[in-house]
Amino acid sequence: MRMQIIAIRHAATEYNEKELINGTIDEPLSEKGLQQLPDLIDKLAEYGISAVYASPLKRSVQTAEPIAEHYNLEVHIDARLTEVDMGSFNGKPWSSTIPDFGLNSSGVLSSCEYDFEPFGGENADETRARVQSFLDDLKAAGQDKPLVVCHGGILRWFYYLCTGQKAGRIPNSSVHIFEI
Repeated sequence: MRMQIIAIRHAATEYNEKELINGTIDEPLSEKGLQQLPDLIDKLAEYGISAVYASPLKRSVQTAEPIAEHYNLEVHIDARLTEVDMGSFNGKPWSSTIPDFGLNSSGVLSSCEYDFEPFGGENADETRARVQSFLDDLKAAGQDKPLVVCHGGILRWFYYLCTGQKAGRIPNSSVHIFEI
């Protein structure tokens, strides 16, 4: 049986606005991000979401909570949705990965082929395994149209694991539909 997943990237943060790598830094939403929430709630009205899952990082929780409240749902926090740990690149400009990877941070994450272990982070196999585990558990739970609030690096894995396609940059507050 196939199920539909509605996934969104959290609303904007100051790091996003300054083009800095958020990674696992636990940063809240910016004023711009808070202003994006009403439109995001309106966009989700057509989907009839059945549950809300979120990364434990503040920016995802702050995006998920008003949505869940609006639709009278509970937020289920799941650490497997935490953004890719880019180690010592966290907090640095997007371009800081170019000397080591030949791509800016968005390009590196879009490749789904990275190893941040030498920099104190994680590698692509670790990220893939935790995202696949989440998707498997979600499918086993049998809830159609759950909402997942997470991060750009994790959404790239949703694209790759659900469609076989690699995704480029994913804007804040964007809505993505997957079938598994």
